[in-house]
Amino acid sequence: MAVPAPDPRHVRLASVEEMRRLGLPQPPPQFPLVWEPGDEVELRPTAEIEARAAILHVVLARCFGMPAQAAMSWLLGSHLVDQVTRRSGSSSWAGEATTARSCCTTTPCTRWPGSSDSPSTSTPSSPPTTG
Repeated sequence: MAVPAPDPRHVRLASVEEMRRLGLPQPPPQFPLVWEPGDEVELRPTAEIEARAAILHVVLARCFGMPAQAAMSWLLGSHLVDQVTRRSGSSSWAGEATTARSCCTTTPCTRWPGSSDSPSTSTPSSPPTTG
């Protein structure tokens, strides 16, 4: 169900005021609005939001050293592979997007238990959970 988006001018004024309060640089006066007055917005279904969050969780875990095989296994086991977006210009995401290393350098930020460059030998069955 589509609903009217808030007036972008009011959102801009509130955002600029908050930036001023925080001492951050402000956008130039000609900076475009993200949406136009009168535009409508529609929320995605809850299941789609949850799936996107789970996929982003795996992407983040890969950035911190989760092995590619563990990431792919988790995505396959969770039936989320078909919802992973292909990398632009790629004919296949299997070796690229799902490794999710594109969000950081080739060296993991930290070590993931079970990765080939970790002293640990245990392999996680799923990404870490939050509370």
